[in-house]
Amino acid sequence: MRLLIAAILGGEQPTTLTRVSQGMVTGVGFLGAGAMLKGDDESRVTGLTTAAGLWTASAIGMTAGLRQ
Repeated sequence: MRLLIAAILGGEQPTTLTRVSQGMVTGVGFLGAGAMLKGDDESRVTGLTTAAGLWTASAIGMTAGLRQ
């Protein structure tokens, strides 16, 4: 988040901001995938709401970080 704020205030190019945002989305997606676990039963998957919550919280955080 600090990198986004520093990039905005420091006058970085817009491409820098999009690369930072892309990296954050990818990283949080990877963490969310780790939160999803397959249960004992082949048809049962747990952690979907946790992964969705992590991604939503990071999206809100990125939006708040982009505000000047």
